[in-house]
Amino acid sequence: MADPTNSTPGGKQQQRVSISTVAHAKMILHAVCKATQQVHGILIGRFVETDAGASAAPTLFIEDALPVCHEAPTKPIVDTSLRLAETYCDSLSEEKSDDSNQCRVVGWYTANERLGGDENVRPGQAALRIAGSIGARLLSEAADKPLPAHAEPVLILIGNGALAELLGAENGCDASALPNAVNVFGRDQRKHWLRRFPADCVISNDSIKEKKSFQSSIEAVRSAVSSSTDLVKVPLYDFVDHMEGGTGATGERDWLINSNVKKMVQDSMFKSH
Repeated sequence: MADPTNSTPGGKQQQRVSISTVAHAKMILHAVCKATQQVHGILIGRFVETDAGASAAPTLFIEDALPVCHEAPTKPIVDTSLRLAETYCDSLSEEKSDDSNQCRVVGWYTANERLGGDENVRPGQAALRIAGSIGARLLSEAADKPLPAHAEPVLILIGNGALAELLGAENGCDASALPNAVNVFGRDQRKHWLRRFPADCVISNDSIKEKKSFQSSIEAVRSAVSSSTDLVKVPLYDFVDHMEGGTGATGERDWLINSNVKKMVQDSMFKSH
């Protein structure tokens, strides 16, 4: 019998989700750097139609994760960060000539408090509400930014227990723990965020131009975060860090880019290649 959490409303084909290595790593780094606090962030990417016809669900490419806060997200923080993220997406879309696959805000990610805690805890109410509002924004913008049929936003929950196990393992990562480290949710028939997308999402590295499995990506991230020295040398900044840094630190604490983190991840992937 099929798992009901994997079925789509009306039995339609479920969209495929592909997460870039940088987005994957930034979500994990955010959770690790703020290990005693809840973290939240924005997912940006593109919906790409497949060759299977209009009835087929598209592929959602999550290209980047934009860390927002390491506390309960307030409305001003969420609204401002979403507006800035949308402007950033527009600038990325202008760089590409293909208007059919526009970059946009496609979801939200979160990790609950206490790295190493219960990995089965559901996303908090704030994350659920924000993910729902992102879905409403996508629909309201459809006139200007058409969506492929059956496209939908996602909510990602970082599983703290599995993540702590993976990062602390001495003999490489245990593949059995991988599906619980990054949980990708969509809405079920009752519009609840309970339907899981396949856990074996492809992790792609844009720099190497090849696809790698969850396991190889986790190993690269694990090697990058296992040293406390590396974490100090290459911090990850979220939107709140950016605002608290003052005008003199806004360039250094660029939450939209986090260029030092991106370089660290790419260097690590090249070493493992």
